[in-house]
Amino acid sequence: MSHLTFLHSGALLGVHPDRFVVGIGPFEALPDRRADEAAFYCSDFFLHDPKPWKHPREWVEVNALELRHFLREVGTMPSVQWQAPRKDLFEQQFLALQKLLEQGLLTKGVPVVFERGQMCGAFPLGRILKRICVGSSEFYPYGIWDEHQGMLGATPEMLISQQDSHQLKTMALAGTASSPDFFTDKEKCEHQIVIDDIVESLACFGACQRGEAECIPFGKIHHLKTDLSIHVKNFLDLKEVVEKLHPTAALGASPRKPGWDWLCEQEALEQRGRFGAPFGFAWPDGRSMAVVAIRSMEWQGCDVRIGSGCGVVEGSQFDAEWEELRLKRQMVKELLWETSTVHAK
Repeated sequence: MSHLTFLHSGALLGVHPDRFVVGIGPFEALPDRRADEAAFYCSDFFLHDPKPWKHPREWVEVNALELRHFLREVGTMPSVQWQAPRKDLFEQQFLALQKLLEQGLLTKGVPVVFERGQMCGAFPLGRILKRICVGSSEFYPYGIWDEHQGMLGATPEMLISQQDSHQLKTMALAGTASSPDFFTDKEKCEHQIVIDDIVESLACFGACQRGEAECIPFGKIHHLKTDLSIHVKNFLDLKEVVEKLHPTAALGASPRKPGWDWLCEQEALEQRGRFGAPFGFAWPDGRSMAVVAIRSMEWQGCDVRIGSGCGVVEGSQFDAEWEELRLKRQMVKELLWETSTVHAK
């Protein structure tokens, strides 16, 4: 596996705290996965990509030490001039969403904003990969890129995982607070909406078994998480499960039909692209896993952007949601970038 080839065209997914699948391009994009071949699943948020399966020229599974040893740091960390999202535009989204909630048309919606930046140099892919591929149990590193553009992140949210033929796993990850002691009824309500949405969406595969809700840290913020699982008879097709489950109410809206209409309206204001989209990998033997593409950076040339979303339900407060959006983006900067090279504008 060539270090430079990987940085020119590659993909990565953390599938265990100390295991990563690594793909080397060029990738062949196809509408369906070739039988008995490994491939990455990568689409946009609305699943509009007609060829979401990206078949690597070569792939390997490695541990964190092997991957970090392989990744040589190339060049220096460029500085970034960031442009914050417009607060007035988010306020418009927030108020319009609150009206839908008050009318009972929606029970939850997740508006998204983006912070954009201009890099003084090329994206430091090798250096950032070394920063996030440390074998952490708090997040799943993931990404796909070529010489000109890409996406790279570390998400706390697993969408689905099927590591044996009899069990499908997922999770409800929703409700954010700065401390485990600060979760209110608002966050608990938001979390329950996501659980109910997932259970209903996967009912065609079987009954969900629920774990206990727990608080998990992600840097300086905490999330409520409930593990869910379904007993199944065989390996399921990753693409089929993704299309049933995505987007959950954690990143989309509830109920699903009016929520989907609302999401499409929001797309005219701010295109989500790959933010919040499913990103996964299917092994040749039928195993599969996918995560939710949040806590990420997307770049094209010297342009870079970071997205963040917040769950809005009845009782949500504008200032608290705006601060949550900022904290999530700041977490990405601190995790992926050396903060001394980050400049706000």
